[in-house]
Amino acid sequence: MQPNSLNILRELVRCLGEQSKPRDALPFARQAVEAFPDDAGAWGNLAAALMQTGQRDEARAAIVRAVDLDPE
Repeated sequence: MQPNSLNILRELVRCLGEQSKPRDALPFARQAVEAFPDDAGAWGNLAAALMQTGQRDEARAAIVRAVDLDPE
């Protein structure tokens, strides 16, 4: 596995989210934004995992970052 592959990290976050395991997805979502800080999708995935784990304030900040990167 390539640990810093954006596609792999996104897929891990998606799969774990679909399995209702947002706490397990969160480290991969954080790793994605650390490795790819300019990727709006990575920030969106992080926001989703944060919301699902009840971390609303941090989720809002991640959403703002995602929208700043890609307003569409």
